[in-house]
Amino acid sequence: MTAIYIFAAALFIIAYISTSKIRKRRERAQVFKGNWGLPTDKDWNWSYIRLYHDLWIESTKSERIIDDDTWDDLNMNSVFTVLDRTSSIVGQQYLYEILRRPVLKIEELDRREEFTSILQDNEKLRVDLQLELSELNTKKIGYLPNLFLNVLPEQPRLFGFFLLPPLFTLACIILTPFYPPALLGIVVITFVNYIIQYTYTNKIYYFTAPLFGLGKLLKSAGKIGKRLKNEEEPFQKAGKDLLQSLASVKKLRKLISNFSSMNSGGDEILEMIYESLNYIFLLEVNLYVWSLKTIRSNRKEIQRLFEIVGYLDSMISIASFKESLPISCKPTFTDDEKTISYKSIYHPFLEDPVPNDIHIKNKSILITGSNMAGKSTFLKTIGINQILSQTFYFCCASEATLSFSRLITSMRREDDITAGKSYYLTEVERIKELLNHAQTDVHNVFLIDEIFRGTNTVERVAASREVLMYLNNHKDIVIASTHDLELLDLLDGGFEFYHFREFVHDDSLDFDYKIREGATSTRNAIAILRLNGYPESLVKNAMDLSNELDNKN
Repeated sequence: MTAIYIFAAALFIIAYISTSKIRKRRERAQVFKGNWGLPTDKDWNWSYIRLYHDLWIESTKSERIIDDDTWDDLNMNSVFTVLDRTSSIVGQQYLYEILRRPVLKIEELDRREEFTSILQDNEKLRVDLQLELSELNTKKIGYLPNLFLNVLPEQPRLFGFFLLPPLFTLACIILTPFYPPALLGIVVITFVNYIIQYTYTNKIYYFTAPLFGLGKLLKSAGKIGKRLKNEEEPFQKAGKDLLQSLASVKKLRKLISNFSSMNSGGDEILEMIYESLNYIFLLEVNLYVWSLKTIRSNRKEIQRLFEIVGYLDSMISIASFKESLPISCKPTFTDDEKTISYKSIYHPFLEDPVPNDIHIKNKSILITGSNMAGKSTFLKTIGINQILSQTFYFCCASEATLSFSRLITSMRREDDITAGKSYYLTEVERIKELLNHAQTDVHNVFLIDEIFRGTNTVERVAASREVLMYLNNHKDIVIASTHDLELLDLLDGGFEFYHFREFVHDDSLDFDYKIREGATSTRNAIAILRLNGYPESLVKNAMDLSNELDNKN
């Protein structure tokens, strides 16, 4: 009778798991269809999201194409959250990597554009892919890049010792019905496992944790590869590449799958059961120490699988984002080094963006204008669209002609109290980095917002003029903003001038956020004081003094 109960319970568990998976898969498919073209609402764990990129930079000793200062100046974390419609942590990590490394050749951009165009038109294909990709969302998968990019720990000399606790536990479980005191053995081994967990295991957690995520990656990669092998190009090649890489790690796949099949990674009840078994039998520790040699010899193939899966998820994400844009275009890239031309360019992440036209060829530009008129936003608009153009081959404009370039900014400088650096000193150090880049053979676009605003007027104007002239060489474009109108007379023909303006009324200050050719003829700093309730006598005296100083100059 006991055997019948056990058999019935096993059938119930199997039926529960199967029906639960089918139901959830159907529900997810409907969610993916309904959310197409819409932003997602999720928690963004930046330590996970940027792990692949950071480890890649560290392991290859490469320089970041979009450095941290430029990334922060352009609020690219916020940009990422709007672009991110990925279904997996792997996709998130790879999308971040793509945005941090704009390409300088058209071939890869053509390939990405081909992927996204097909995905926009083929709902069944993208939903099938999203269903498989959504399996790669457990916490442990976020640590996967450690397995193929980080320095792996050495295998313990007595690694066979880790098999003894689970074997002893199993023996106690078998003996307990016949010899009840064997339960004491389970208590003893629990204490031993506790010591192991908090000594050795915690030291290598970032390597043991992703092992079960690796099993899921291998499983999903296999399903995606089979789904794509009969699709049209370029998806067919991606599918064949996945299956080829999987064939190269056949031994590892078998080893990992036998263990990872015990980890559901989705159902809370099954997850609790797995965690209990993992603690009792040291599943992850034993999997790691016994598979370490195999992992070490297959790191390139694991990375290849990770990158293909992440690439596909990233392309789906961008295809969804492009679907939401009111206006976009594929930029034309020219061999002319100093070219930036946009018609109706706009900031893609503002609620009601104002489109602008800008045409730069063989020159740089200096933008003047009042506070809040739109100078900083325009610089960010140029920067973000340059990145989108060189990563996913589209931009938020009706027309665009660009040069391949490296983007470097100096926009958001702050006092560094911990390092004892003033606002001015941090800006000096940043501008020095721009000067260093100007000496390379790479074509650069420099975006500078209110240069040297942390020091006195006379020296600021003098230093600003020399820096801008130095950066405006035969290959680089400078787009800078300033309140220092004196620069207009000091810069030679290498610069063109643009401005934003405001409209002052008795009780309001309005902006149209349209860029105009030429220098600004208005200011609003004192008018803002009046609108914010400053004493009228103070405002009048300030205005009189301002006019007096203008007349002296």
